[in-house]
Amino acid sequence: MGRDALVEAARQALKTRSPAEITLAVIAQIAGVDRALIRYYFGSLDELLAAAAVEITKDLRARLAALINQRGSSRSRLERRIEVYLDIFRDNPNYHRLVVDHVYRRDSEDKRIVLRLLRQSVDELDELLREGVQSGEFRAVDQRLVQIAIGAMCEFFFSAHPVVQAILVPGGEATPADFARSVATLIVGPKERERHSRSRS
Repeated sequence: MGRDALVEAARQALKTRSPAEITLAVIAQIAGVDRALIRYYFGSLDELLAAAAVEITKDLRARLAALINQRGSSRSRLERRIEVYLDIFRDNPNYHRLVVDHVYRRDSEDKRIVLRLLRQSVDELDELLREGVQSGEFRAVDQRLVQIAIGAMCEFFFSAHPVVQAILVPGGEATPADFARSVATLIVGPKERERHSRSRS
């Protein structure tokens, strides 16, 4: 049982618990090891959770990077990007809480890694939004605020899922794809054909 396996155990725990609910005993039970082994590799629970945050961020970054060369309209590529965030937050509904509590509050290499990866994502989003504005698909928006909005709305979809469903009733449950389309519309406006249809009515 090595360092990577312990990080994976922490990630498994985070799928169903908030960071505040996780203890060394919880991780040790999932990993099937003694708590002393966690302290040997990480020194503390805080260090382990920070490492888990880095790995989740790397996972997010890799999935977003895989979209760079995909074809399609700016709108469809934005929606696929939003769906990546939904996939990540489905498995990590407390990701932002994890990053804030165990990464951002300390000056560490973990913090520098997470910030660098997130800035890369913002830069990619900026390029996509510029393309959308140039093609007439999007209205001009601040990519930094768009990044915040996407992250916040996608995380809320899962971290507050009972509230989301209560709001949607009686409309029924929204699929992640439906939600991605709605988020894109809120951020950059309706699709061109929808815009023309509304202007004629």
